[in-house]
Amino acid sequence: PTSSLDDLRDACISVGVDVFLNSAVSDIHTQNNKISGVTVNGKKLSSPIVINTAGPWCNKINKMAGIQLPFTLVPTRIPVIYRSVPSLVSLEKCSLPHMCDMPGGIYFRPQLASGQLLVSTALEEDEKEETDPDQFNASIDPEHRQKLLNSFHHRLPQVEDTTLDKVTGMCGMYTMCHEDVHPVIGPTTLGGYYVANGFSGHGFKYAPCVGSLLAQHITQKKMPDDTKVDIEFFSPYRKPHTLPIKNVLA
Repeated sequence: PTSSLDDLRDACISVGVDVFLNSAVSDIHTQNNKISGVTVNGKKLSSPIVINTAGPWCNKINKMAGIQLPFTLVPTRIPVIYRSVPSLVSLEKCSLPHMCDMPGGIYFRPQLASGQLLVSTALEEDEKEETDPDQFNASIDPEHRQKLLNSFHHRLPQVEDTTLDKVTGMCGMYTMCHEDVHPVIGPTTLGGYYVANGFSGHGFKYAPCVGSLLAQHITQKKMPDDTKVDIEFFSPYRKPHTLPIKNVLA
C-alpha cells in the first residue's frame, strides 16, 4: 500500500493538487452552519467542501467541526506477524493463496517481494483493544505473536519449524465501527462537511469506490467507470446494518 500511495500522491501533484505531509489540522471553520475552511500548520485554508478522511483521528476532527455521529468509531490496535516462507512465496512463484481460517481465527496472504506470509486475526475478540493514535504502541505483544503463530502452524503443519529470525511482527490500527463494521460515508448536518470514516480494516481496498461515491455526490456528475453503489448505504445517519458477525471479514 505504501508504494501505491506514493504513486497516487505523485499523480495528484502532477495535476496541480497541493499535498501537505506531516500536517495536522488544528481548527475547522464554519459560518451559518456551513463549512468555510480549515487551519493546517497555522495557516487557514478556505474551502466550501471539507472531507474528513483522518482515519483513527476522525473523532478529533469531527469534534472540531461540532459534529456528533450516531456511530461509535474506535481506533483499535491490531496484531500482525510476517512469517518468512521463501520456499513457498516469492516473485517467481507462489504456492499459497490468500486464505481465511475461521475455525483458527486467522487469515493470511502472501507478500511476494519479501517471501513472507502476512498473518493476522479474524476474531472479533481480537479487535477490541482501544488505543490513542497519538500514543500508539506499534510493537507486537509476545502473547499475540504466539497466538497467531500457533493458529498458523495448526492450519499449515507442513511448514518447517519457526525460528525467531523467520518471524517479525507489529501492530497496526483499524478504526472500528462498533455498530456494524461498515464505514460511514457521505454528507453531514454541517453543510459542505463530509466524512469517510470507520472502515474497520478495509479503507485501502475501498478507497477507489469511496472516492467515486464522494466525487459523484459533490460534483453531481458521473463518469463511465464510476461505482453504481448507492451512497445512502453508507450514510452517517443510516440504521446500522444487521450482521451475524462483527469482525474484519464481516
